[in-house]
Amino acid sequence: MEAFTGYTFPLSENALKTEEIVRLTGPGFEDEIFRINQAFLKVNALAGYTVIERAVTTPEMGLKISKIFEKSEKTAFFVLTLGRGYEKIAETYRGDSLLYYLTDVIASEYTEMIAHVINNKIAEHASSLGLGSSNRYSPGYCGWKLSGQRTLFSFLPPIPCGIELTESCLMKPVKSISGAVAIGRNIKFQKYDCGICKDEGCLYRNKFIL
Repeated sequence: MEAFTGYTFPLSENALKTEEIVRLTGPGFEDEIFRINQAFLKVNALAGYTVIERAVTTPEMGLKISKIFEKSEKTAFFVLTLGRGYEKIAETYRGDSLLYYLTDVIASEYTEMIAHVINNKIAEHASSLGLGSSNRYSPGYCGWKLSGQRTLFSFLPPIPCGIELTESCLMKPVKSISGAVAIGRNIKFQKYDCGICKDEGCLYRNKFIL
């Protein structure tokens, strides 16, 4: 097992533009979005990954994801979070349903953005070894049971990036993501394929984020 490689990502260096957020919320809230987004620019996201020197599959991954990881030579497990920074902002607007909603939308977009960045960091590591890497897959999506969080976290240091796993396999703080990336000579990056699962409520359905 390689050491846990950790990063700090200031959101100010990965700032979302107001118009990008408006595409998600619809027009009419530009001033509120700008004000809330300014608060996020003071937040530092934390992320990191560990590479296991073998293919790792678990029953919780499901058949389709397992087939991808069975072809790998290494498996990267990662986590990331907006930490307490997001929670402090959310608490400020908890009494206002509109501002609280906008805060949640903005936080979700920043979380996905950092997930994209850490996926790229893993891809760069794989490329330096002359290997390919897959897209990221997370428990709770694409047929990977949420209970798979327990196995995933077993490959990471205790409380990685300050993230704790609850008894119900949810992560604290909220606005955290965990997942895995397959690495190997026979592994290629592919955009999310909505045919991989039947979850009609999936965040990624028909939205190719990466």
